[in-house]
Amino acid sequence: TGTINSDTIAYSVSRPGVNTDENAGSYPDAIVAEGSAVQGNYIVTYVPAAFTITRSNALQVVPEGVPVENPDGEGETAEYELTVIYDGTPHTLSGIPNYPEGTTVQYSVDGGSTWTTDVPSLTNVGSEDILIRAVNPNYYDANATGRLRVLPAQVTVIANSASKIYGAADPAFTAQVSGLIGNDTISYTVTRIGNDEAVGTYPGVITAAGADAQGNYTVTYESGTLTIRSEE
Repeated sequence: TGTINSDTIAYSVSRPGVNTDENAGSYPDAIVAEGSAVQGNYIVTYVPAAFTITRSNALQVVPEGVPVENPDGEGETAEYELTVIYDGTPHTLSGIPNYPEGTTVQYSVDGGSTWTTDVPSLTNVGSEDILIRAVNPNYYDANATGRLRVLPAQVTVIANSASKIYGAADPAFTAQVSGLIGNDTISYTVTRIGNDEAVGTYPGVITAAGADAQGNYTVTYESGTLTIRSEE
């Protein structure tokens, strides 16, 4: 201000803090005007100005898993869901690690009442809704909701076929169990149905039975054959 008519003066405007002061915030006197103090018919004074870097909204949280259709509709709150089969090991649902430097990722399993940087895990069958947020002083907070679900593993109990001599007592019936993990166990019984005692072959009469759902397992049962032989 202050020049007359079409008079001009020479000056430059720069920000000396470029490439150093790049975090979001307000920087007083960061924009500097410079030039000669005496220019022709003018004595020139220079007044710096403030420079403000606003936070970016480019920060995103993308949890592992697949997108859920119609989030927030009909009671559905999760945006992403990761489903695994029980295998005896802890599973986690976290944000895909592609964040700008200085970002902290936090998790909540109580609807946002408390937050932690520890990634929640789930080992046993069940599900857990997890809130995820990314916090960075140079960005607006980014949020996402995910659900970690562990489904039962499949176990099969196969009754072993058995034989006996006509007139003898039934042997102890046994079964083979496939699909259990580690030292896990399930409950079942193996018995014989029917009271046939004549010499012959009786498919399906040795039966394994128990609950279909047992902890971390869905159990199916297969029967065996009883053979009654004549005494040699």
